[in-house]
Amino acid sequence: MKKLLLSFSLLFASFCFSQANATYQTRANLVTETNITQHVTDLVAIGIRHGDATNLTRNRAARDLIIQKYKDFGYIDNDAQPAIDEISTQTFTANSQSLQNIIVTKKGTTYPNEYVIVCGHFDSVAAGVGANDNGSGVATILELARILKNVPTEYSIKFINFNAEEDGLLGSKAYVTNVVNSTTPKMKIRLVLNIDMIGGIASQNNNTVFCEADNYNGTTTGTKTTNDAASLTFTNQLKTYIDNYSGGLTGMMSNAYSSDYMPFENNSEIITGLYERPTNKTSGAVVDPNPYYHKSTDIITNMSLPYVTKIAKGVVGAVQHFAVASTSTTLAVSDIDKTKDFEFFPNPAKETLNISLDPSITDFSFEISDLNGRKILTTKNQKQINTSQLKPGIYIGTLETEKATVNKKFIIQ
Repeated sequence: MKKLLLSFSLLFASFCFSQANATYQTRANLVTETNITQHVTDLVAIGIRHGDATNLTRNRAARDLIIQKYKDFGYIDNDAQPAIDEISTQTFTANSQSLQNIIVTKKGTTYPNEYVIVCGHFDSVAAGVGANDNGSGVATILELARILKNVPTEYSIKFINFNAEEDGLLGSKAYVTNVVNSTTPKMKIRLVLNIDMIGGIASQNNNTVFCEADNYNGTTTGTKTTNDAASLTFTNQLKTYIDNYSGGLTGMMSNAYSSDYMPFENNSEIITGLYERPTNKTSGAVVDPNPYYHKSTDIITNMSLPYVTKIAKGVVGAVQHFAVASTSTTLAVSDIDKTKDFEFFPNPAKETLNISLDPSITDFSFEISDLNGRKILTTKNQKQINTSQLKPGIYIGTLETEKATVNKKFIIQ
């Protein structure tokens, strides 16, 4: 009887994760090729992002660009004020340089101390600008963070952009050693989903994507084996979610290797990942290695942005399942954009701070906090705020509507 019950449970679980959720699909469809293109374009425009002395300025410019994008989505610097959804950096040394990982934490409602980590590196090799490797992964993580910003999830999510991956996974190694293993108790991780090089090849077919499991085909992947079975289970689910939510792609099982999930695997965490699978238009054979890999020719025109967009949709669908996202009414991207585009003027201000926002937004609240998180003032539906009683300094203004919450800094002279 026990054996029969177990079989039924496995069958039921398999049925559940094989079904697409309509609300999750609606959110997955909020991914736009325009946004994916803009993110990759902005990153590539900085230039080579390798973390050596020659390219350090550009590496840090890329760090600042990514952080600003998270701020635009409504995430808050944790050095500005305590927040549920916060941006932080972790500093470590590589190439004799001080480099930073970017960590954005979105707290869960039921299991706030257990994390789904979605990660991908933002540095490039010294030979090129890394549009595909790994601008494609960065763009996907940014779209995921944007869309899920105001969606409650039972498990917490960490969106992590690692540095110095190209120098031997140094950023992810530093994170596992100095963050994951240094917390008391040790950080509890539900799953690590790594996204690295998912841009495909513009001149070839881009209809499939590798879903990477730990020790999938029995070869040695990492130093641990106790996490293999769980990794395979999650990766099979990932494959199904790619099939369900991407809008036309097929997931293909493969092995995890040589990317930022490996330090987690070696730490006994459960991992999975995504990696491109372009195929030759004539023969149908997998094109591996990519001819532009780690070269100056890894540029936007040689990758497929529609392909990245489809994978990003699959990621949004998958992470909602992994983190157990709410199935309540989804946010419309237009409503989020309308809210995040509000501005202050003048800034710096003296006695009066004006709020400029989309005319369609008529019901909103506005809160002023200091940099220690202390609430100073709250107003309702007021576009002109009396700030004459505020001392000179930097403050946080929080605009909240039914659809979104956005935080921006302003200055009082």
